[in-house]
Amino acid sequence: MIAEALYRLLRSDPGTASRIAKIEQIVAFRNRLVHLYDRVDESVVWDNTQDSLHRLMREVAGLLAEPDDPA
Repeated sequence: MIAEALYRLLRSDPGTASRIAKIEQIVAFRNRLVHLYDRVDESVVWDNTQDSLHRLMREVAGLLAEPDDPA
C-alpha cells in the first residue's frame, strides 16, 4: 500500500515526490514483490523494512506537518 501511494504521488505531484529519498527504488521494490513474489528473498524484505521504513515515515510525517499552500 505504501509503495502504491508513492507511485501515485510520483504521477500526481512529482515535486513533492522528489522530496522523498529513494522513492523510485521503493516503487520498484514493490513491483518486484508483487510480480516476482516466488523469487523474493525474505531476508532482503526484512532488511529493507528495518533500514528504510523509519526514514520514510519521518520524511512523510515532515511533509504532512507542513502548512497547506493557500493558493
